[in-house]
Amino acid sequence: ASKKSSASSACYCCWRATSPTMLARAPLRLTSILLLQPCCPLLIPGLQREYLEGEELPMRVAKLMSTRTLVPFSYYSLAQCTPRSLEAAAENLGEVLHGDRIFNAPFELRLRRPRALALCRLLLDPQERELWVARIREGYRAHLLLDNLPVGTRRPRDGAAPLLERGYLLGAAAPDGAIVHNHLHFTVRYHLPSPSVTTGEAWRGSGRRARIVGFEVEPSSRGYTHAARWPDDSEGEAGSAVDVLNLSPAEVGLSHDGTSPMVLRRRGGKPVELIFTYNVTYALSEVPYSSRWDNYLMLEEGSQVHWLSLCGSLALSLLLASLVAAIMLATVRRDLQKYNAIDADDDLVEVGWKYTHADVLRPPSGPLSLSCALGAAVQLICSGAVTLALALLGVISPTARGRLLTAALLLLCLSAVPAGYVAARLYRQIDGSHPYALIGALSFALPGSVFAAFTALDLVLWARGATSAVPLTTLLALLLLWLGLHVPLLATGASLGFRQPRAEDPCFTNLIPRQIPTQPLWAHPLVAALSGGLLPFGSAAIELSSLYSSAWNGRIYSLFGFLFLTATTTALICAEVGVVLCYFQLCREDYRWWWRSFAHTGSCGLYFFLHAAAYAHSELHISGPTAIAIYYGYTAAASAALSLVTGGVSFVACFWFVRSIFAAVKVD
Repeated sequence: ASKKSSASSACYCCWRATSPTMLARAPLRLTSILLLQPCCPLLIPGLQREYLEGEELPMRVAKLMSTRTLVPFSYYSLAQCTPRSLEAAAENLGEVLHGDRIFNAPFELRLRRPRALALCRLLLDPQERELWVARIREGYRAHLLLDNLPVGTRRPRDGAAPLLERGYLLGAAAPDGAIVHNHLHFTVRYHLPSPSVTTGEAWRGSGRRARIVGFEVEPSSRGYTHAARWPDDSEGEAGSAVDVLNLSPAEVGLSHDGTSPMVLRRRGGKPVELIFTYNVTYALSEVPYSSRWDNYLMLEEGSQVHWLSLCGSLALSLLLASLVAAIMLATVRRDLQKYNAIDADDDLVEVGWKYTHADVLRPPSGPLSLSCALGAAVQLICSGAVTLALALLGVISPTARGRLLTAALLLLCLSAVPAGYVAARLYRQIDGSHPYALIGALSFALPGSVFAAFTALDLVLWARGATSAVPLTTLLALLLLWLGLHVPLLATGASLGFRQPRAEDPCFTNLIPRQIPTQPLWAHPLVAALSGGLLPFGSAAIELSSLYSSAWNGRIYSLFGFLFLTATTTALICAEVGVVLCYFQLCREDYRWWWRSFAHTGSCGLYFFLHAAAYAHSELHISGPTAIAIYYGYTAAASAALSLVTGGVSFVACFWFVRSIFAAVKVD
């Protein structure tokens, strides 16, 4: 069943790889799929899961989740109708980190067999009732799976097609209690690969098979009464156990008036009877199996917003590119011609960037920290770029639960090789004298702080009993990835970097630092950093908003084409902003550019954090100390990563710019 589920979840990305519109890139996509087959198994047409009429459909329960508390719980953490034997599904690392705990469901669905059944009858004690009321008032949604397809609830929109939201609400708040959604109306949509026989006995006798392409639910609340006594689970022959799930309503005399909902009160000492029912209908669909995820990938804001954002980013990038070109081709060239034409005996009274040549390559303060920051930036850039490329090529589908996160973690460890190499090269270039300290800091300082913060948040989730609390075995697996894979690869990359010869500096450095003129207020490092981070953040704000909206609202993000173009233009803007601000700083004879080039665009992470805080206040309405700690903890980590990435791009551009222009200066 696990293999069939994996093949089902992989079909979307593999169909994308073989789509006729992608034939121009077919060799590259096919090579990627073959090389990375463990991440996304190659799906040969015809291996999609198909079902005969009357065959039982595999249904699973995933979790309970709320955007208000951000704390997922197991589906069976509430008093629910439970199968006689619970069977846990195999989960990958990403699914465990997402908080999915997948078990078999108590529902019984058979293809093209419409039915209405009484699921079970529960007697809730006061504690169970209070927990139900609390979960409903906190806005929790139940998540179910059918043939690896999440259940969806249609939400109508004004002037647009309904939006399919994953999961369904457990109920609605009521005065001094809650209304329970104890009746579920399932709609299963199926597709026939060759619809020559579609109905009646001809379809049944032909041995035709169907594929599941849609799974929707409409929850409601019903106050039930039953005329007959509900059977116990030990009323079989000689007291043997019997299954009391999925009974016929007539068997227990079940009825309701059609208007009275099922209301649970917060107070009350007596047990409360809660009856769950469901009915299922089947509908033939023209949607092919390869497009069954399209409804889940529909954008709430529309694609026009992303196009406008991308066009704005491109326009800003072109504007800054023209400014950099003007500086490089006009100003810098004119300065070089003027400086190189002056004889040594001439008195030079003008000022400019050329007069910092004896100090511009002076090693900065904290060379170890600077090298570690650049190494971390390179690691994030490499792993992020490869992950984005794999998702863009369709090798890793966003519909495959947890695989994108699993691949990102593995690529983050593998990117330790270029991170160690670049950090070692820079550390040696700026006269770093403690190579083992660099390797130790790269291996343990930054990853250790991240692991400690993650463990602290995990303890908070564990105290709440959340399913996203990482089990001890998973925590040990993460620790093994860090110490057994990340650290050796980083040490290998650093040793390769230290073996490379030091690059020759384009100009010498005086022993005594040159005095820096008094700088105007607008040239303060804090002002430059805050102003420099606005442009790259503004170019990527909409796409970043879409990213964390998908992350916190449980939506599937699939706009990897937009994300790739936005990331590319944002990187160009970071490089251009860094070069422009670095040039203006050198023109004021301030040669302290090392750390400032990192900070010029690194403040983008600060704006991201402020924007995320505003989004949480206006959209998520999170409440409770646990939700606040989780949201702002992970947001702070993402903001720090964004600051490292944007600052690293700016630093590399400024490093190339400074060495290029001073290599062209004729220095006596």
